[in-house]
Amino acid sequence: MSETEAIRLVVSDVDGTLVDKQKQLTPATIRAVHDLRDAGVGFTIISARPRSGMMPIAQALEIDAPMGAFNGGTIFHRDGTVVRQEFVPRRVVEGCSRWRTAWMRTSGSSPTTSGMPAPRPAGMSAANGSPRIRSR
Repeated sequence: MSETEAIRLVVSDVDGTLVDKQKQLTPATIRAVHDLRDAGVGFTIISARPRSGMMPIAQALEIDAPMGAFNGGTIFHRDGTVVRQEFVPRRVVEGCSRWRTAWMRTSGSSPTTSGMPAPRPAGMSAANGSPRIRSR
């Protein structure tokens, strides 16, 4: 492998990947991250966790590269500096909330636990879930 093709950065998920079932870093994992660093390969993490839930891991692994919290919605450094944040637009959140409320009224259960197919919002095709194009 040429130098330009060499791996320069490893990005890992946290839960179910980097930590064990007790949500702890194992000595072997810590050693592996240090071995990467010693080999000149960067290491960072991304998680659905908030920054506060990632900081103990970042500290233990001495991560200096940017990390992604909230599934990448917040990019930050170990010193707490936020590099970038992306938010779901309020209208999308409100639409999801209305959809979930309508689902619960009609089915009597939560769409995430019922195992039933989710209803489609107005304007969505039942065949493939894509928006229908309406001509005027």
